[in-house]
Amino acid sequence: MTATAIGWIAPDDRDLVSMFAAERGCGIMPRSRMNVLFLAPDTHVYNHGFVHGLKSASARVFAVGPAPKEQVTPAVLRQLDGYATCGHLFDVEALAKATRQLGAHTFDRIETIDEPLVEPAARLRERLSVPGLSSTT
Repeated sequence: MTATAIGWIAPDDRDLVSMFAAERGCGIMPRSRMNVLFLAPDTHVYNHGFVHGLKSASARVFAVGPAPKEQVTPAVLRQLDGYATCGHLFDVEALAKATRQLGAHTFDRIETIDEPLVEPAARLRERLSVPGLSSTT
């Protein structure tokens, strides 16, 4: 079973989810490899599930978090394609600097599920010209 935005699905039902998403023009299509930057992947078990869901949808997941890499939960770290430490997640300059540590990746999305990080994520999207929720929304 896999967690998705529409609930739990069995591996055999992934084609149905893909058809649903394609018909409605939504979701991450399984054959596209989006580069997603996820802020604070290890602050709560829900974040772990979100990272897992992104990987299940074939996304390449990079992350910036407050903990040094060696303190990140090993199960989460194994799912990440890259991780950088940022001691000041509310400072967009510090976030941008940490993002550069991940290499020359272009991100298709910048995501967080931590409510206090929604605004810094929006400002980082604007700074990097990544689509998504803006700081004026």
